[in-house]
Amino acid sequence: MSETPTLLSRIAKRSAPPRMVRVTDYFEECRTNPSYYATASQRLLKAFGEPTIINTAEDSRLSRVFQNQTIKMFPKFSEFFGIEDSIESVYDVVRAASQGLEESRQILYLLGPVGSAKSSLADKIKELMEEEPIYVLAVPKKDREGSLVENEYILSPMYESPLGIIPKSESAAAAKEWGIPKRHFSGVCSPWAVKRLREFDGDISRFWVAEIRPSLRDEIAVAMVAPGDDNNQDISDLVGKVDVRMLEEFAVNDPDAYAYAGGLCKASQGVLDFVEMFKAPLKTLHPLLTATQEHRFSGTEGGVMPFNGIVLAHSNESEWDKFRSEKRNEAFLDRVRLIKVKYNLRPTEEQEIYRKLLASSELADASVAPFTLELLARTVIASRLVKSANAKPALKMRIYDGSDIRGEVANAPTVYDLKKEAGPDEGMTGISTRTAFKILAAAANTGDEVALDPVELLEITKKELRTTFGNQATEWITFTDESAKEWLFVRLGDMIRQSLLEDYETYAQTRFERYIAEAEVATNPDVGGYKDPDTGVMIDKDALDKRLSQIEKPGAISNPKDFRQEAVTWVLRYKARHEGRMPNWQEYAPMQRVIKKIVEKDTEELLPLISFGPKREKELDEKHVAFLARMKQRGFTEKQVRRIVQWYTSTKISS
Repeated sequence: MSETPTLLSRIAKRSAPPRMVRVTDYFEECRTNPSYYATASQRLLKAFGEPTIINTAEDSRLSRVFQNQTIKMFPKFSEFFGIEDSIESVYDVVRAASQGLEESRQILYLLGPVGSAKSSLADKIKELMEEEPIYVLAVPKKDREGSLVENEYILSPMYESPLGIIPKSESAAAAKEWGIPKRHFSGVCSPWAVKRLREFDGDISRFWVAEIRPSLRDEIAVAMVAPGDDNNQDISDLVGKVDVRMLEEFAVNDPDAYAYAGGLCKASQGVLDFVEMFKAPLKTLHPLLTATQEHRFSGTEGGVMPFNGIVLAHSNESEWDKFRSEKRNEAFLDRVRLIKVKYNLRPTEEQEIYRKLLASSELADASVAPFTLELLARTVIASRLVKSANAKPALKMRIYDGSDIRGEVANAPTVYDLKKEAGPDEGMTGISTRTAFKILAAAANTGDEVALDPVELLEITKKELRTTFGNQATEWITFTDESAKEWLFVRLGDMIRQSLLEDYETYAQTRFERYIAEAEVATNPDVGGYKDPDTGVMIDKDALDKRLSQIEKPGAISNPKDFRQEAVTWVLRYKARHEGRMPNWQEYAPMQRVIKKIVEKDTEELLPLISFGPKREKELDEKHVAFLARMKQRGFTEKQVRRIVQWYTSTKISS
């Protein structure tokens, strides 16, 4: 209960009446507090927060993904996965704009395929814009008789900055007087403010200033414009228009008859999100040219209005290509700062995206069996990859994901090699995250329990891709039916074998330590043989070599002698760093495959125990029950175990 009042008080504070100060006091505050005159980009930069600098060389996985580069990560964007480059590019643009560089005169344009997080990234930018307050020109309110109403004020309908009322000719003197950089004085204020200046006989000191919070809900300094067509959209969506209801009281050219409801009006000190901008008729976009380049625009009835905000736009590549190809659009193209928001290409991050989507839906409590999300991620990412001459899709995505493939693949390409080969547009096509979530939803609601398992997902994925994409999905379905299916068969086999053993980890660790002990003798020329600790029998080097080879061959070790030496050296170095402690068998990635193959061979005779048919002996029934219990502990429901066992058994027989 203690947190509720705090939350409610925070909400109430955001909705409270604005803090009011006289304009003279406002300018005095500007001397010591730059936030009072901060531009939209400066406030957004502050809301971004300081990036966390990560030296990827210090993390084994990240070092492979980012090739040991130093990268920036932003805590406030932690819910985004696999688009670090795009987020950093947005940050760099905002930082340059905050310095008054050319970026402050350009449209921030997010380009990417459908469902690539463009809209989510735009929403995050708008959310951040709400964090820092803005300072808005205001005047005391009068009643119908012309008397002042105590403690009531009328805010500029454009939520404009007080700096605009300072004439351009006085900007140098104002900068010197209050310590505000000269570039902040545009000399442009709204027709509404010009009318008040006349009423005040030019006495600027009669203005007030309100400190308010930007709000998308209330359309204060955060606004959205959606595209229309030639028949239902005009420039008033951006610049506003005369309110016919006010013409009984005001002349058509009176500023108070104007409805400052256009996106540029509302976002004059904030951010305007123009959704699918290039779907709009070209004639409606012209106000953006002067708004971005000159920080001003004209209304439908004349009158210059200030704009010191950010224009944010986003669309997919087909719309951009169509717009870019037309010669008459060159003026716009020169004012666009393009940032590509591609699909994620790493399975680990893709699964996090699915978890986030599931957590925000009615499927939050659904049982998600192991390998389910990764299986879908593999098919989805395979569809986004450019074909490589040096790596099949399954290997390529492992390399992109930062997997340790040493000892498995000779002369494997690096992330850099693959990206250079693929070109800059990799990740701009393929299956969208939205489609992936539809597949998850369909799979979760197929059976009589709201749950997700990889076997059911395998079939649903093919069905949904065929329905959604038709012939276009042929190659993706083939990948699902072959590579993804093979991957799943291996993973489920490992899981089943782990569940057949009472203590799989101890068993695997024992086999790992035995292999290292034997390999250490085999690679040491000064030792003649190996004494088996179980039997006490001495094994000569030739017999030891054959014994090790029988273990290494199923693990597809290409150069056994080098592999043994590397494994022994790694373990010795590990023990030296950890006071003689033996590493866990999974800590040395190249050995995992070998150990799993050893266990696979050792547990082959136990596989009949997984069957759900009647057992002839009580002991076998008890072992089956124990197997089922271990599978449940690993995240499967009983129905899922039945389906998985049936699928695994039939697949094993057919292969």
